[in-house]
Amino acid sequence: MGSKQSVALSPDESQEVANRTGFSIAQVNKLYHRFNLLDKDSKGHLSRDDLLAIPELAMNPLADKIVNLFLPGENNDATSTECGFLKYCEVLSHFRPTNSKTKESDLNSKQAKTKLIFDIFDKDKSNRLTRNELLEILRMMVGKNISEDQLYAIAERAIVEAKQNLDGKSDAGLCLEDFATAMKSTEIDAKMSVRFHD
Repeated sequence: MGSKQSVALSPDESQEVANRTGFSIAQVNKLYHRFNLLDKDSKGHLSRDDLLAIPELAMNPLADKIVNLFLPGENNDATSTECGFLKYCEVLSHFRPTNSKTKESDLNSKQAKTKLIFDIFDKDKSNRLTRNELLEILRMMVGKNISEDQLYAIAERAIVEAKQNLDGKSDAGLCLEDFATAMKSTEIDAKMSVRFHD
């Protein structure tokens, strides 16, 4: 699936992607067109360079971390450093808006979006967000506008407050459950939503 030679996906391929991602068939076909535009060398997959060429992504301070979501070999110790069309759609599916029919198991659910953010920030894949990982995120987001001491204090306070609000103790970081609880009041489902037109 995703071969450049085909002008369009077959109806069966479109339906399979739609079933796995929640996109409509029209959206899948538009995403396939965009995928092929990004695949400038007609390889049938996207590389890191292809993904970083997306202007909206290139401007984002978290661009590398977002691109890692598309390239499982680079962040999950798998062998693939290429993004096929199905993976491309699965990652983008996390950003579909939620509605009253969204189930917890859907890729665009609040739970899935929270886990996606957690995974982006969990650089060492320890299943914990450490102070150092929070510091790195803060550095990317605020640049040189805040001193290292201030950044460290913010990261420390975030972990201590989250842990104390949850269970009264502070330790080396936040697990996914702690992170999800701390993010509960955040409208993460709305903030991580992009409209995909038919």
